Amino acid sequence: MAVNRFLELIGSFYAADRAYIFEYEPDALSNTFEWCTPGISRKIDNLQKNPYRRKNYWNC
Repeated sequence: MAVNRFLELIGSFYAADRAYIFEYEPDALSNTFEWCTPGISRKIDNLQKNPYRRKNYWNC
């Protein structure tokens, strides 16, 4: 609950639709926590084990 509240505070401060925490692995990044404002679809399932060098990674 604390991590989700933390992401909510960050997202609200920056007027963002969502906020993430990613875990770094040697060859990939995985989304481990995600906060979204109401009405925004979650992307957490699409952001698992993604190679961090992939072109356009952040345009998910």
